Parts: sequence; C-alpha cells; structure tokens
Amino acid sequence: MKIARVWIALPAVLMFALVPVAALQWAGAFITLTLLLSAGYSYRARAGISVTRVPLLLSCFRHQSEQIEIRITNRTLLPIAHVSLSEPTGNLTAEGRTAHVVSLPARGSVVMRYSIRGTHRGTYRTGPLRMKASDPLGIFPWEIQAGGETAVSVYPALFACTLPRARGLPAGNLASSNPLYADPTRYRGLRDYIRGDDIRHISWKATARTGSLKTVEHLPALFLPVIVILNMRSDDYAQRGRYAAVERCLECAAAILRHAADRKQRFAFVLSARLDGRQVDLAFPSGSGHEHMVLMLRAMAGAEIAPGRMQPAAVLSAMGPVSPGSRVCYVGPALEQDQLLRLNSAVQPHSDFELFFASEKRHMPAVVLPLPFRRIPEHGAFDFA
Repeated sequence: MKIARVWIALPAVLMFALVPVAALQWAGAFITLTLLLSAGYSYRARAGISVTRVPLLLSCFRHQSEQIEIRITNRTLLPIAHVSLSEPTGNLTAEGRTAHVVSLPARGSVVMRYSIRGTHRGTYRTGPLRMKASDPLGIFPWEIQAGGETAVSVYPALFACTLPRARGLPAGNLASSNPLYADPTRYRGLRDYIRGDDIRHISWKATARTGSLKTVEHLPALFLPVIVILNMRSDDYAQRGRYAAVERCLECAAAILRHAADRKQRFAFVLSARLDGRQVDLAFPSGSGHEHMVLMLRAMAGAEIAPGRMQPAAVLSAMGPVSPGSRVCYVGPALEQDQLLRLNSAVQPHSDFELFFASEKRHMPAVVLPLPFRRIPEHGAFDFA
C-alpha cells in the first residue's frame, strides 16, 4: 500500500478504535472496509491477468508485413473496466493500433492484433505488453508488463537473379545446349549415325528395324552446385557509402542463393562478418531447397559489419574442400590482389570462381587477373546475363 493510502487508512482505523462517537466509528469502519476491498480487488485482478502472444519468433523480408496477435484473458470472476494496453515496437514500423483501452469481463478475453514491417534488415524485438488498470474506485491503480516478447528477424530484400551457366557437372536437372552434358537417363530421340558417334549410343534394335545405323540422342543437362562467399569486413569497403554497399551485397548474395534454390541445385554459404557479438567466418554446409536457404537468411538478418580485412585462410578453412564443377561466387567489395590469388588458387582449376563487386568507385584488381567479374547494380533485380 502506498504512503498516500496509508495516511487515509490510519486515521480511519484510529477513528474507529478510539473516538467514542458512533457516527465517526461507522465512518472510520466504512473507509477502512472500502480501502481493504479496493486493495483486494486490485490485487486479485492483477494476479488473474493472463497474456499470450503469437508468434514468439517471426521472420519477414524487408518491407514485408507480418501480423502479431496478443490475447489478454481475465481468469477471475471480477470484471476489469478501462484497461489501458500499449505495445512497444522499437524500430519496427507498426501498421494498426498498438494502444487500446478495453474492458475485460469476468472470465473473458480480448484480442489485440497489429502488423509490423521492417524497413531495414536486422533483428528486433516487440513487447512486452504494458497494461494499466485499477479497482472500480481508482484508489489502487496497477501496472504490469506481461506476454513476453516477439523476436523479429528482418531478412534482406529478395530480388530476382539471372545468371548465365556455361558448364558444370553432368547428369543434372538444368537444361544445357552443350552435347557434352548429355544425360543417359533422359531420352530425346533417334537420328542417323554420324561418323565419330560413340558406339555405346547406337540403338541396335532401331538399326535392325530400319536397316541403317541409328544413334540414340539424350537431352543435355548439367548439375551446378553453388558456393557463395559474402564479405562484410569494414576495411575492405570504401568508407563512403559503406552501409549501402554492404546492404546491396547482402541482397545480391541472397538473390544468388535463391537462384540456386529455385533451380533445385545444391548451394553452400560462407559469411565473414560479426554475428552475436563475435567476429566469425561461418560456413553453412551444402544443401538444397528453400528451407535450407532460410538458415542462411536468418544469419544474414543478424549479421553486422566486422572490423578488419577478410582473411582468405579463415574463409577457406571454414568452407572446406571445393567439389569439382562448383560455381564459387565471391560477393563483396574489390579485394587486394593477394586475397584474390589465394581464393582463386583454392578453387581453380576444377571449378569456376566468379566475382560480384559492389558498385563503388575504387580500383578492381580483378581487371588484372583473368577472372570473370560483374558489378552489382545499385537498384532492382540482379541481371548478370
């Protein structure tokens, strides 16, 4: 009981106990009983409030809206009038009302819904719900925070990506125009024998039926596993426009991973950044499907720029052996020549090493080296055709 209530209750108790006047004793008893009932009402109402929220973990892409639902339940037989609700959303943009005044009937509940939208990549939290109410006379107001928090991961914006493919591993599911990647499990048709055709591809049944040599043609298809290396080291980026360049590199890496996932190719991811307060060179093992990509997007959401330069030795150690026929994509700022040489030596000659540079005005050593490189556009989709 607060001091102000004590100064009201104490004279009332003394009046009831010491003053030998019936009217004053009745007044003291009435005031004391009112204060006791109001205090008990507030205590019971506060203890009987239950708050649940859905979901506790939320993921969305940048500029995408997702809904949060909060249910407030009164588990007591006492109605609670004029409950003030407010939900802090931090740096997230709230769509809808996050502050209400409601009444909770006995054994009843109300639902509060609103949508959040992340305008910037990152990890955020909403909540807990703040509630203010009092007893019917307003003598004993109370305030609680309940319902926990919702952890929100805002992924980078996901754009379409167009990447030309020239070579890879045979017997995949990507259509190719190169007959060297003919898949013996995918029948295409028959044609007349041409000198130099592999004798193993001759259809002897068709030859016997037609009286001339016939060669079986198969659909050419290839398999192209992808490894994406994302550099988020501050010393490798130009100081001016660093934030915009890093965010665009994140979007480019996410677009390449999506490109591989859409085409049912296996892909791996290596992140050189600061994650959970630690500087890491984190490697995600090779996998396929959009579910596998979600793990990488969640890491991108929480990644921050790390100090220093990217160390090729640490990246290669985290990445492990590169399987032949892989497409290794470096995404980030222009690197020094020694960094490129070390990365290239670990990839070549059995795999392709491609460079995707942020659009910043600085010298690109890759021009000197015989490596394919592309500039990351500053806006829109990633068309590298």
